[in-house]
Amino acid sequence: MNKLYVEISGGYNDESREYEISDELAELLKQWVHCDEQVDDEKASNEIELDLSSEDLDNLISNSDGISQQVDRELSSIFGDAESEAYELAVASFLETDPPTEFFFEETMPEDIKAGLFTPSVSFEQYLEKEDWDTSDEDYDEEYAREDYNDMIFDEYQEWVETLKPTDRADRYGLEFDAPIPEHYYTFEKLVIEG
Repeated sequence: MNKLYVEISGGYNDESREYEISDELAELLKQWVHCDEQVDDEKASNEIELDLSSEDLDNLISNSDGISQQVDRELSSIFGDAESEAYELAVASFLETDPPTEFFFEETMPEDIKAGLFTPSVSFEQYLEKEDWDTSDEDYDEEYAREDYNDMIFDEYQEWVETLKPTDRADRYGLEFDAPIPEHYYTFEKLVIEG
């Protein structure tokens, strides 16, 4: 089993991702790294340092002949995943360093409830029972009870939003990322040949 380790960066955030890759892709990566040199020691080693940036990889691919469809699909999948994760890290960095001051939860909460993405812990009727509201009492004010209920589920919704991935949180904050997203990129760091 071959493992490719990719360093993913976005703003102040970094993480390492591990991908299982085919023998064919592993061989291609080894060729790219050693195309200008003979490294007999590393050929026998199961761990090979790559240090290939996304720009390096673009150049190598454009100058390579006859990459198979399987390897092309593998690379496209890894590139897509790494690029997406780097962007998420960059948005997370942005949210940490320049947190939003406005929220659009009044608009997004009903949409998320309707779409089944967010479900309040209790219905309005369950809330009335749980909080001992007596609907038969002449002083019962349904509008006031609904305000109380809405405040409770609004707090739940805010907590739920904080569990979402950064780009989904940003959508709920009403942020559009035309700018200024921090730099984000990925690097193929290391190849490990196992077995």
